[in-house]
Amino acid sequence: IKYTPNTDYTGTEGITVTSTDHGHTGATDGPATDSRTFVITINPVNDAPGYQSGSDKQVTIGATEDDKNVDATPGYTVNDLFTTTGSHTTSGKPALYQDNRDNSDASSAQGFKGIVVVGDASTAAQGSWQYKTSGGTWTDLPAVSVASGLFLAADTQIRFIPTGDYNGPAGKLTVHMVDSSAIESAAFVNGSTHDLTGGEAAGKTGGTTAVSKDTASINLNVIAVNDAPTITGGKETVSWGSISNKANDAANTGQTVSGLFGPSFSDQIDNVTGGSNADLMIGVVVVGSTGEAGKGQWQYHNGSGWVDIPAQAPGTGFYLTNGTKVRFSPDPDYSGAAPSLTVKLVDGSAANGASGDPHFNPAKPTANGPVDLSVVG
Repeated sequence: IKYTPNTDYTGTEGITVTSTDHGHTGATDGPATDSRTFVITINPVNDAPGYQSGSDKQVTIGATEDDKNVDATPGYTVNDLFTTTGSHTTSGKPALYQDNRDNSDASSAQGFKGIVVVGDASTAAQGSWQYKTSGGTWTDLPAVSVASGLFLAADTQIRFIPTGDYNGPAGKLTVHMVDSSAIESAAFVNGSTHDLTGGEAAGKTGGTTAVSKDTASINLNVIAVNDAPTITGGKETVSWGSISNKANDAANTGQTVSGLFGPSFSDQIDNVTGGSNADLMIGVVVVGSTGEAGKGQWQYHNGSGWVDIPAQAPGTGFYLTNGTKVRFSPDPDYSGAAPSLTVKLVDGSAANGASGDPHFNPAKPTANGPVDLSVVG
């Protein structure tokens, strides 16, 4: 007699066997019988963890470009990523880890112990993945592979630190999940390395091991922040040429802001392959003095006539759109170099950029007029 339990069943089963001689042994009171009951115990063995129904075997986290305060950049615990349904789960799908195959009358599902990282697709141009053990410091993830996977316990934090101005998708981590079975997972201590070459066929994953047969991925998107525009090399100074010093000279028709300063504008820092795009110039902000007694005054055309550009106190500026015309109106009979007009270039992003001289991005102005330069850092 052979007993074959159903897959993953554990517990006890009994079978009673009765024998009889059918009255052929000479007994006068009928057939003789004998019964015996056999009890079979089906002992549990560990089953590798799997994934919850509906899970797409991936989680997504975020990082922010240009985060200069690296020490304050938060991380995610491994446990939170794989056992909690939160904003990091893709499209609201359920958390990943489950061990229901070990959950029966005679055994209980094993808890989540951690992950083995077997792949890191990030590049130096994108940034670096880091981990932090309980009580430890942030450490760059070492080179990993199927032959040299890094175990990170459930309470370990992970994060991604972008390189410079990189934004957009970054290389994912590929991981196996590990359950907390007492014997099978004993070798998995935080920071230990494991060779999973051959997978289930080699007894390294799946089956009765503590390691999931299939892998999951930790995906990442680096959130873009605006970068202030810069001055194209060699074009920090714009030469106007010469004008007549005749009063109200009809030939002094001015030039547009974009015509004067457009060739000096650059926003290539924001141009990231697979990420953000460069913004266009939308105008300039005049800062400082706009004229000099005895020489003349810089002016802008307000649609009806020429108006003096007001002088600006520190911390303030006067915004002029791309299409606005500007000119220098000399005092009668003055000849010589005109006083300089200093401007900051403004890009078209909706968010603030870092302050700089002579370029910045305030809270996106839309019309000619004063602006408060304290809105940028």
